[in-house]
Amino acid sequence: EHNFKNLRKLFEQEHLREYGFINKNKEIEIVNFKLRIIRPIFKPKFSSRNSISKKIKKSKRKIKIYNKGWENFNLYYRENLEPGDILEIPALICSDYSTIFIPENFFVYIDRFNNLIGENLLLKNVRTN
Repeated sequence: EHNFKNLRKLFEQEHLREYGFINKNKEIEIVNFKLRIIRPIFKPKFSSRNSISKKIKKSKRKIKIYNKGWENFNLYYRENLEPGDILEIPALICSDYSTIFIPENFFVYIDRFNNLIGENLLLKNVRTN
């Protein structure tokens, strides 16, 4: 209760300063309330792995492409890819939650944080010329 009395006093002082009057007989209604909390933020630690020299497990599949017919693709399973792997293109990368299609004019590798990094070689050539 002590804090509310102090809050009312501060409110009345500010109201008097801003509007030139106060009404001590009216209830105060809090319409907006702003709260700021300062605390340490959890910073995730990303594990990185060094490049592993090995042959990537893959298979070949013939897949029908709309308006192109049947083409051969390298089929990779995402869980088998590791940092340092460079994919042979064109490729499909399959996982439990998605399938990623990578066309011929891309360069794709796995970085040290196990991310797929792709670069469109046609766009790279346009930017550098």
